[in-house]
Amino acid sequence: MWPCPLAGMMQVDMSKRTAVFYTIHVQGQLDATWAPELYGLAISAEPTGTTRLTGSLADQAALLGCLNRLINLGAIVLSVESETGQLTKGKENMLQELTLIQEVEETKIRAQLEIMRDGWNSGSGERYAEPFMADADYTVWNGMYANGQATIAAQHQYIFDTFYANTTLHFGETHIRFLRDDVALVRFEVSYLTRENGERIQEVGTRPLMVFVKNDGQWQIAAFQNTAIVKQPE
Repeated sequence: MWPCPLAGMMQVDMSKRTAVFYTIHVQGQLDATWAPELYGLAISAEPTGTTRLTGSLADQAALLGCLNRLINLGAIVLSVESETGQLTKGKENMLQELTLIQEVEETKIRAQLEIMRDGWNSGSGERYAEPFMADADYTVWNGMYANGQATIAAQHQYIFDTFYANTTLHFGETHIRFLRDDVALVRFEVSYLTRENGERIQEVGTRPLMVFVKNDGQWQIAAFQNTAIVKQPE
């Protein structure tokens, strides 16, 4: 048995979400005290020496988080079944399933990033701020700070109408790292602006870091930190 040191500390409320019922089998015996860490799934020992986890998960991201936690525990996942049928069987297929789920969530996040870019390039502060949470934190490369989606929209509309009018926002390679199934760190390798004639405004550019949070199936930006890249002397 693997006892959970956090038993009783986490509660999962599925009552307000559309959930799918899953059955997960793992090799070995998993202590029932891990249930709160595993989204409240019921844990029962099987006479074959395996463990069965059953219960409802909100979406594929929750399934991804649950499977990741099992893997981190050192558990060997034998199979995953949903109401619609078997999803995975064996480690190789399970990892393929995890990859597919993660790709779906990354696609959703990248779609939000494209909304930001479209907002900037079209000169719309409202569109640019659309992916942000209502109480989002926003720190500019020079240390200026804004709080809240409405303020972010208004301040960007001002710069779109003045010194950043008709500029184009460019993103470099995008890195996405899931801290949990509903929290992700997103970083651009580089971000920079060009004017209508193609002139680059910032020679080196900046490196934004964002915290995305998933609420009711939608990824939103909770915090944005933009850091200027300083060219190092040769």
